[in-house]
Amino acid sequence: MSSTARGASRENLDFYPTPAWCVDLLLDALYAPDLGGQLPIANLLFLECAAGDGAVIKRLLARGARPENIGAIEIDQDRAETVRAIVPDVRCGDFIRDPMLAALRKPDLIVTNPPFALALEFARTALFLAGDRGTVALLLRLNWLGSQDRAAFHREHPSDILLLPKRPEFTASMSCTAKKTGCTYRETLPIEAERPRACPKCGARTQCSTTDSIEYAWFVWGPGRGNRWQILPMPGERGR
Repeated sequence: MSSTARGASRENLDFYPTPAWCVDLLLDALYAPDLGGQLPIANLLFLECAAGDGAVIKRLLARGARPENIGAIEIDQDRAETVRAIVPDVRCGDFIRDPMLAALRKPDLIVTNPPFALALEFARTALFLAGDRGTVALLLRLNWLGSQDRAAFHREHPSDILLLPKRPEFTASMSCTAKKTGCTYRETLPIEAERPRACPKCGARTQCSTTDSIEYAWFVWGPGRGNRWQILPMPGERGR
């Protein structure tokens, strides 16, 4: 869900792996021991409903979640198989069209970085599954607040806004420095992928752009939440 891809087709199903630090800041805000003594992460049930290659799930596991307590849904078969190597409960399918792909037990937290164009549908479906006791956290562009089409939803389902302290880098946009002379090489790579130094088309030097063009926030719904804003600390700042 990167805004660097505006106007592009969704051939890659809006696959933008979530940076680890974004997930860590969310978990700190929701479950840090010094924030009210919430249940330990190991005791909670999670659902990642647009799991991608498991970037969010890997952070849940690193922070103490149990593999058997994490359910995952991913629409792409190959990526679903990748996630299945990390946690056992992985369903391949469309979360919006078939939400009952999710495990029957109610998750404590539904967390994902959804395709921006489908974010409203993801939010509605996740809130339906969460019921009146679960928490839903979606990583979205801050301008998701600004659509007239979503105004009624925001009034009916106000969320807390946990603003990220810096812009995340979802992808690396590669291009050729010889584009003025006619080279058309452009490629979008996962942020951690190896980046070619030489253009595969003409051999000239490449250039890379990684910073996204807009602010992001975790939109969080759940018991006792709604209409509160918080700027999350920079990664590594908590406890200083």
